Amino acid sequence: GLEIVHSPRREPVDAVWVGWYHEFGMADIEAAVAAVEAGASLCSASGVPYFSTAGGRALGTSMVICGAIEAVTGTQAEILGKPSVEGVECAARRLGAKPADMVIMGDDLGLEVAMARRDGCLAVYTRSSVGGADPADLPPEARPHLEVESPEELLSLL
Repeated sequence: GLEIVHSPRREPVDAVWVGWYHEFGMADIEAAVAAVEAGASLCSASGVPYFSTAGGRALGTSMVICGAIEAVTGTQAEILGKPSVEGVECAARRLGAKPADMVIMGDDLGLEVAMARRDGCLAVYTRSSVGGADPADLPPEARPHLEVESPEELLSLL
């Protein structure tokens, strides 16, 4: 039931969804600003400055793009992906599971691990780490439940 529209677009839209999009340009920003100024809600997949990629740390384009739109429109983006409660609730519904039966795995202690701990999921930390933080430096209630080197190691444990 969703129609994906691309810039330039001047007809009314209900929402602007911002995600990983390295190819964005000024036409995209202008279309998003126009839509938000016309009443569209502004939603984002993530509100973190960096992600870990195969090539190393990469700028979180969602945060950068939303920052531009927010600065011009004065509208605050609603984070619906990581680390939102809505993201975990949506995943639980789609999986037909309770958060207590779910695993959230990631390499960012302040994102995936914090989200898992907050929402009652099993928190698994992969040591590739975007931030280079040490879980031992966190209070016990904020530490991951399990640390692994890779997703493959987690699969072998399961």
